[in-house]
Order: sequence, then structure tokens, then C-alpha cells
Amino acid sequence: MKKEDNKPTTASENVVEHPKLTRDRAFALYKARCYAHNHGLPMPDPASIGPAVFTKIDPKMSREQQRENLISALERMGITVERDAEVDDG
Repeated sequence: MKKEDNKPTTASENVVEHPKLTRDRAFALYKARCYAHNHGLPMPDPASIGPAVFTKIDPKMSREQQRENLISALERMGITVERDAEVDDG
């Protein structure tokens, strides 16, 4: 078995995916196909199921650090986040 056989089906420049996470992608595709079938929607494209993205949120982090970690995780998933110039947490 070659190392190339363990590579995920879609490569991403921003996210490194562990080979065991392909099982999670397969399960996500199964759930998406079931949802589409049950609701009369077209079947999803397997390439649209992206790799899992993780982020670290620690209670000791400041609120701003937690927010930045969440925003960076969303951006790694391909979701564009508009950052406000001034955010009032109060």
C-alpha cells in the first residue's frame, strides 16, 4: 500500500486533514444524502463535503482570543467573516 492511497480525496492548502477523518467525511456525505433524499432535494456533490476544522477554546483565554480562534476556524472552512471595526461585548 502506497502513502498516496491514504491521502484525502480533496487536498486543501489551508487545512491538513488526518487520514482517519475521511471516515467522518463519508458519514457527513451519508447524512447529507439522506437529508436530500427525504426532502426531495438534489444529491450533494461529494467534493462539497469539506474536511473537519478544529479550534481551541480555553476558558482561560480572553473573549477576544476566543472570538479570533472561532473566526479563523470559520475562514479555514471557507466561510467569509466580515469583521466589525469596533465590537461592543458589553
